[in-house]
Amino acid sequence: LLRISTLSFPGKKEYIIKEIVQNTEENYIYLCNEEYLIKVIFPSFVYSFVSYDESLLQKRMLDIGKLAKKKNYDLLSEKGYVFEIKNSNYLEFSQKNSCRYYEQIGIDLKDILVFTWNGAVEIITEIYPEIEIEALN
Repeated sequence: LLRISTLSFPGKKEYIIKEIVQNTEENYIYLCNEEYLIKVIFPSFVYSFVSYDESLLQKRMLDIGKLAKKKNYDLLSEKGYVFEIKNSNYLEFSQKNSCRYYEQIGIDLKDILVFTWNGAVEIITEIYPEIEIEALN
């Protein structure tokens, strides 16, 4: 588990996942609270994504919590995180089920996790996301 966001999300209130957009023109996740809107942009093709909260994938959330604890990330202390998960089971599952096609043609896929207090989105892509922050007031 490697934190790739280099900033603490601003504001005093917790962020929620507002919107997830994946289509042929754009791929992004909007996170928001009463003060800010954060847009996590995936500038390249998104090969796969899964969105969940703690009630659906409790084991996965527990595993993420264990990984975060090893790196001294307190998932409850900040408003949100963007991570790359190294040695990801989700990525390995995807590679296995594509007959390792992307490995064979030299594409380095990444498992990116966008995590907030109310849910998570895991995305397999080849380029790290860009993050834009907009004040709402």
